[in-house]
Amino acid sequence: MKSKALSTVELLIVIAIFLTLMSAVTSQMLGLFFTNELEIAGQEMHHTLRRANSLAVNQVHDSAWGVQFDEINQSYTLFSGTGYETRTTSRDQVFYLPDTISYSAVVLNGSATGVVFNQGTGRTSQYGTITLVGSDEVKVIMGVSILGGTTLQ
Repeated sequence: MKSKALSTVELLIVIAIFLTLMSAVTSQMLGLFFTNELEIAGQEMHHTLRRANSLAVNQVHDSAWGVQFDEINQSYTLFSGTGYETRTTSRDQVFYLPDTISYSAVVLNGSATGVVFNQGTGRTSQYGTITLVGSDEVKVIMGVSILGGTTLQ
């Protein structure tokens, strides 16, 4: 009488197929996770720049507002004042990039490392682009225009 149970070889083949499928699915899921994380980091940075522009236009605390980019600490700071060095530090809001995201390039007019939006008009002279990089994807996240607007790309 023949047994209907799986032999060891058949069981090993089934396990190998299962593991191959699981590794492919896991790889795809991780890729989607990192792409999504890059997109969210870009949207949060875009929102912070738009907020600084809005605070400057609305003259909140009778001040200009800006965002300073710190490539060493992988962070950016929303601040109140006409410059990062002369800002009102009690109003600082610091945001950190996720561990899987970093700056690829911060290219702003005049080699600036931050953007200041003028009080009342919201204009800036520090226009340019900010590029972030994820695990395997480099993406220009936004452009800052001279009129103070930002575009998410």
